Amino acid sequence: MIFLILIMINVPWFYTEGSYEPIILGFPYWAFVSLLSAVGISAWLVYMMTRLWDMEDLEEEYEDEYNPDN
Repeated sequence: MIFLILIMINVPWFYTEGSYEPIILGFPYWAFVSLLSAVGISAWLVYMMTRLWDMEDLEEEYEDEYNPDN
């Protein structure tokens, strides 16, 4: 759900046509929001891969299944 929300924020489809004010660090605000959401997507993916993806279980399954000693 969080990933979907970040993707929706990243695409600037809900901004009005021709809107570029205010300028933040030389970018229109919609570009700044898209940049921040891209950073958020990257951070969320890193969190998911480091905290939620349990590679040890996969390695144990692989060893149990393909171990020639069994």
